Amino acid sequence: MCNDIDECNQDPLICGSNAQCSNTAGNYSCSCKTGFTPNTGATWIYNQTLCNDIDECNKDPTICGSNAQCTNIIGNYSCSCDTGFTPNTGATWIHHQTLCQDIDECNQYPLICGSNAQCSNTAGNYSCSCKTGFTPNTGATWIYNQTLCNDIDECNKDPTICGSNAQCTNIIGNYSCSCDTGFTPNTGATWIHHQTLCQDIDECAPNPIICGPNTICSNTVGHYICTCKTGFIPSPGATWIPNKTQCEDLMKQMANASCPQASSQLCFLSSFTDQLKNGSEIPVEMVASVLGTIVSSDSTWTNQNDKQKSEAAQMILTSAVSLVSAMIKPTANVTSKKVKSEKLEIDLMVVGSNTSLNAIPKLEAQGNSMEVDLQGVAKENNKSYAAAVFISYNGMSSLLSASFFVSEHIPEINSEVISATLPEMQLSNLSEPVNFTLKHSKPGSEGNMTCVYWKTEPIKTWSPEGCEEIQTNETHTVCSCTHLSTFALIMEIEKPQHHDDDMLELINLIAVPINLFFLSCAIITFTCCQSIQNANNTIHLHLSICLFLAHLLFLTGTSQTKVPVLCAVIAGLLHYLFLASFAWMCLEGVQLYLQVRNLRHVRRSSKQTLRTGYLLLAGYGTPLLIVAVSAALFSDGYMNNEICWLSFEKEFRWSFLGPVALILAVNMILFGAIIWTLQATLSQLNAEVSSLKESSLLTFKALVQFWILGCSWFLGFFPQVEICRLLFIVLNSQQGTMIFIVYCLLNREVRKEYKKWFCCQQKTSTTSAMSSRGRETSVTTLSR
Repeated sequence: MCNDIDECNQDPLICGSNAQCSNTAGNYSCSCKTGFTPNTGATWIYNQTLCNDIDECNKDPTICGSNAQCTNIIGNYSCSCDTGFTPNTGATWIHHQTLCQDIDECNQYPLICGSNAQCSNTAGNYSCSCKTGFTPNTGATWIYNQTLCNDIDECNKDPTICGSNAQCTNIIGNYSCSCDTGFTPNTGATWIHHQTLCQDIDECAPNPIICGPNTICSNTVGHYICTCKTGFIPSPGATWIPNKTQCEDLMKQMANASCPQASSQLCFLSSFTDQLKNGSEIPVEMVASVLGTIVSSDSTWTNQNDKQKSEAAQMILTSAVSLVSAMIKPTANVTSKKVKSEKLEIDLMVVGSNTSLNAIPKLEAQGNSMEVDLQGVAKENNKSYAAAVFISYNGMSSLLSASFFVSEHIPEINSEVISATLPEMQLSNLSEPVNFTLKHSKPGSEGNMTCVYWKTEPIKTWSPEGCEEIQTNETHTVCSCTHLSTFALIMEIEKPQHHDDDMLELINLIAVPINLFFLSCAIITFTCCQSIQNANNTIHLHLSICLFLAHLLFLTGTSQTKVPVLCAVIAGLLHYLFLASFAWMCLEGVQLYLQVRNLRHVRRSSKQTLRTGYLLLAGYGTPLLIVAVSAALFSDGYMNNEICWLSFEKEFRWSFLGPVALILAVNMILFGAIIWTLQATLSQLNAEVSSLKESSLLTFKALVQFWILGCSWFLGFFPQVEICRLLFIVLNSQQGTMIFIVYCLLNREVRKEYKKWFCCQQKTSTTSAMSSRGRETSVTTLSR
């Protein structure tokens, strides 16, 4: 028997190294071990084929998985996790099963980054950063085991981090904010960084008498200021000391000042000025209060002559400017302050020479203003700053009256007295003029405006030298002056022509009663005549009533100025009655236009085009609304010391002139349309139509409507023209007369009613006479 030879057993290396031999029947086969590959490919060549190592890492880079490293070895490979990762199967690596998991260094080592730092885990690593409020000592680059986190001083780094009016306190890793004294956070007790704001506490609101009796508490930013009411002065001194200073009556203070009574105010002002010069810290509000009290002491100056008044005014003006100027402090920036009291208003401004302003600074007080180039003044005088003081006095005109101005006309102060100065600037004349805008005390007054300043040498007088008026309107005048001083605006009024005024007044006294008589006749006619009861009659009746009451009240009530309340009531009633009259004039124009437009349709000519209810609502409701709104917006508009009529302040007279001008414009347009339509209609109609035989009378009535519709009132807008004043009085005083003539005497139905009334009276008289004669006969017969 032939047995198989086991070549693999006889020669273990028959296939070569790194190969394995497999015995077969009568032969053997070779193959490379795992991890090796034959160099001759798939065909094994005996004694030639060699088994080469397979580089698994190169063949398949992902063989170990993500976050792992592959290392080739002879016939195999090994895997290991990257730094920062660990195998999930522990120390034993299981091919194709083991995964590399991230190591959370921050969790394993909480202090790995050091104190005051925070660790952030990343894939295979970690990063360190300082906590909020700390900064690394090595800058932007973090050096492990070297970098330390130091505290940030936020308060020093950003002084404004807490916002304005707040204090910043640094703490380890953070900072805290608190409001300054006099302020409170708007978010309550909890401070929210970059959101909370410190708001000013109004100490005066919750406790109005915080300063004591007879005082005025003025809230300021972060604090409050106490001043005395007008007529009271702080005691024991001008400097206000909380819980010590009291406000005492000015007269009482002056009585203890050891001064002559005639000059006690000025003596006290001198003492007050000395206190400031001696270094007393007196708030500018206190200065304004004291000066205002002294200026408003009218009873003191009433019995003094012009010389005494001018001397007193000069001392007040000098003291006011010096007191306020002494309170100005140098600054590199722009600072300003406004102070108001009952009789005085002050505006202060300081501008540094290095400050850049977009426009010339403007100072304002009591509606007056001053424009001055403070930057230019500072540079021109080589100063680091320039300051301006602007003061407006309410009531100073009682001391510096227009009697100090020499004029051929009647002079009158038409503005508040103002003072302007540039402290510490030795300027006799300015290189550039300063413009002052002065508010008129009597807006709309007619007269020549003259800009003047208070001149003290050689005599005290108002002088226009160095000042000129460059622009003026009804409410303001702009003055340009080459020097600074005390200024005012004088209005020169031409002396009135008494003869013409007397003649106009005489005409008015005669014409108005005549007008009232015919208006009363018209009212009786419209009320009693049944044949004309229609929409037209309603308009005529109420127009006559309003005109009658308005003219009667104007004739008898405008001079009642001694009782202010009564005068105000009369002014309000006149306002309403005249507006109601114009409202009915407008309704008359509308009604007449509608009738003339329908004239060619004779059947429709008698149709009521406007309903009575709507007429009453428009005629009385609209004026009532205007008067109510006017009184609500400016309740003092009916207070006029010269005549019981509308005030000239705040352009209040336009609450009457505005509606009147509108109605006059509407009525003139309607009148033109009426004449045009009437002419076109009459030219087309048949002259034989019986209803239009009296077309000439109709045309005359239409022309007279220009008068009745109040269009002649436009003459009142030209009071400076004498002929306009005369025609205004004559025409408008006879408006009621024309209403009676046109709508009563020229009306056929009314004339018939008059005849019936007259005939009835005659019959009644005849019957009475016959009865009387009968009684006489009977008596005679009986006596016989």
